[in-house]
Amino acid sequence: LYHREFTNGGELGPEYLIDPKVCECCPTSSVSFKNTLVVAYRDRSDEEIRDIFIARRTGNNWEPPYPVSNDGWKIAVRTRLEVTAPLKSSRHNAIPSSNLLDNQMAVVVNKRLTKNSIIGPDDISLEPVTAKSSTDYFTRINDVVGRRVKRSLRTRQIVEARHLQTNWMVQKGQPVILESGFGAVQVLSEGIALQNAQWGELARFLNTRSNKEVFGTVVSEKKIVIRTKTSQK
Repeated sequence: LYHREFTNGGELGPEYLIDPKVCECCPTSSVSFKNTLVVAYRDRSDEEIRDIFIARRTGNNWEPPYPVSNDGWKIAVRTRLEVTAPLKSSRHNAIPSSNLLDNQMAVVVNKRLTKNSIIGPDDISLEPVTAKSSTDYFTRINDVVGRRVKRSLRTRQIVEARHLQTNWMVQKGQPVILESGFGAVQVLSEGIALQNAQWGELARFLNTRSNKEVFGTVVSEKKIVIRTKTSQK
């Protein structure tokens, strides 16, 4: 978890490392009052203890993070999503109808896919899911076609978000248009993405005209709106 500020012109200040290891799925919150900034987040220890921590900055000085309460909260959960097999004539192979979710379908793999494969329309299909399921799966074919898999997937396996590489709207090294607003005046500049980013995400870009690094919000595949106020990350 890092903190960084930037000016109204988008120029970046130095980075400060708040915590080298935090929970990657829980959000971070912050509040500023006068000259004090308070950041609340879920820490992550080497033993996978994930308690809520507070980091405080007064003026330019950061205090060591500390736990709100030593709850000892630990996560070690693996979920598995089941699909119904095609019904056969034998009643012993039929899944009771009470276990089926009404009209709920999930995208499954028709054949084994190796790591880094790009999913084609013939590689997947929709299957009904049982009541024992997670919510981390896809329900539309079009949301999966063209995506690249992170790991090998076996036949009839449910396709989950964690199996796929992130579908970035802007990729590192991609040319973009930087838009800055000063009152009623808008200034457009050419830039280059310095990191991958999704829609609505605050990311780093290089203004090729000034050769300065700036922060901006992704609003389309080519358009970036430069932020005009300080922010933390």
